[in-house]
Amino acid sequence: MKEVSVTIGSRSARITPTQRWVIWHVTDECNLECSYCYGSFSGSSYKAAFDETKLLASEVAIRVLSDVEALGFDYVHINGGEPLLHSAIESVLKATLDLDRLRVWLLTNGTVRRQLVERIARGDFNIDRLCFSIDTFDAALGDVVRESTHAVVSMIEFASRVRKVSTRLGAYVVLSTVTIGDFSDTARRLVDLGFDYINLQPVFLPPGHADEHLALGRGDAARIQECYSELESMGVQTSNPDMRALADNTLGGNHGVAVNCFADIGDYLYVSPSGLVYGCPSKPGNVRLAWGSLESRSLADIVARHTNSSETRCDFLCGDCLGMYEMALGPAGTVQTNV
Repeated sequence: MKEVSVTIGSRSARITPTQRWVIWHVTDECNLECSYCYGSFSGSSYKAAFDETKLLASEVAIRVLSDVEALGFDYVHINGGEPLLHSAIESVLKATLDLDRLRVWLLTNGTVRRQLVERIARGDFNIDRLCFSIDTFDAALGDVVRESTHAVVSMIEFASRVRKVSTRLGAYVVLSTVTIGDFSDTARRLVDLGFDYINLQPVFLPPGHADEHLALGRGDAARIQECYSELESMGVQTSNPDMRALADNTLGGNHGVAVNCFADIGDYLYVSPSGLVYGCPSKPGNVRLAWGSLESRSLADIVARHTNSSETRCDFLCGDCLGMYEMALGPAGTVQTNV
């Protein structure tokens, strides 16, 4: 995999990825309307805009994991919307039992299909990590920005009780102006429940968004770094320190530049709910930039047609991109930064 050169504001870095990921949004259906969700950036929401007729056909969706493994990818991250609402999700999860080396992560909001969550936690499927999205354990705070805080807390505690050792637990903790002050308690409770991976998601909302007051900006960078330090002191796996320093520069919606982004050469893919395949996860709203559709072509054919071996430059590097690089670093990847 190529080394990626990144510049954001006054910081630059050279990133050496070692793992190949596919991010698969299996559905844009969701039962919640979280104030900060990127599904609301267009002025609507996943819950309001969902159209079942635009989903990838179930018989095609069931084959996605085996096709990804055949191309030599290391990980698939399944999310949504709320992935457990997909009509074929059980068949997709059963398909993990036929995988030899591909590792599967699943991210849920933890408010639906308790029996299926129990089966995942007990190891009925080949899921490497079961992840939950959460703001806080305090419903009085959480319900300001997310519906059903009590429900996700209950599900997290339930999954912790029933899980077998083979199922690892992870959390994506959303940091907003409302909940960041409660982070210490959230982290401690997650660790006590057996979570060994916690990813922090600082809220960004575009200017003019109805809930823009929830977004964190450059003035919150020091407190965010304190949150990471707390996780490190607890021995929790979290974001790479050098990547965090870069991410500080994207707070408030700032963009940077990347040279030789590995999404351009097929080492990272984003698959949309409708089956459109993209190299870059930050441009899925533009259908014209899609590499192809799984409804009409195989994944192998789509990747083969769009592999780019020449040097590329992107001037729209954002926090999503840094999340992509973070995942691809793996334990052996390196980041060399310069101020």
